[in-house]
Amino acid sequence: MVKIDVEGAETLVLDGMAELVRRHRPTVVMEWSPWQASAAGASVEGLAERLAHLDMQPNLLAPDGTTVATSYQELVELPFQNIVFKPGEGRS
Repeated sequence: MVKIDVEGAETLVLDGMAELVRRHRPTVVMEWSPWQASAAGASVEGLAERLAHLDMQPNLLAPDGTTVATSYQELVELPFQNIVFKPGEGRS
């Protein structure tokens, strides 16, 4: 499992760990913060594309610790929250 909380630099972190994700298929918990990503010069849509390309499935993290599957389309519209990306069935 990997936890990413880097105040808008998620795209940079994901680019740096892409091979790790491809090879080891970890679950990734990420602080999803569109305004921080935008302030850092990143695109939420671009970040979502990278995660989709790595076959990581987005899930909302509920306060009780359960997860609820969501789509990338819905994800790019969401405000700040924690998202759990689970490895998909395929390999990227």
